[in-house]
Amino acid sequence: MTEHDLQKMVGNKNPFRVPEGYFDDLTQRIVSSAVNAERKEFGKTKFFTLKRIISVAACVLFFVVAISFLYNKMNVGDNMLSAQDMEIERYVGEMNEYAMFDNGDLYACIEDNND
Repeated sequence: MTEHDLQKMVGNKNPFRVPEGYFDDLTQRIVSSAVNAERKEFGKTKFFTLKRIISVAACVLFFVVAISFLYNKMNVGDNMLSAQDMEIERYVGEMNEYAMFDNGDLYACIEDNND
């Protein structure tokens, strides 16, 4: 369908109309809707809403629990590491006693291997 065909069907007459009295009280309606919008926004505080407070509290609680869990896990890991170190130290000590090594012999052996 071309523009010429549409013009034949509709004609040169504008098919759109403005309702009667639309522009008579337009400014009053715009001003009243703006005032109502300001009142609604002023009545509701955007910063301290219940949803926001609960969200912040949940985040803080999550971080406290996560940090305490990680801290406890690190302490357990350190204790296990020190227990392993003590076991190795005990084993090396027993081996030194069995082989009748003292520190001087051990250092001499290490020096010989480095050369």
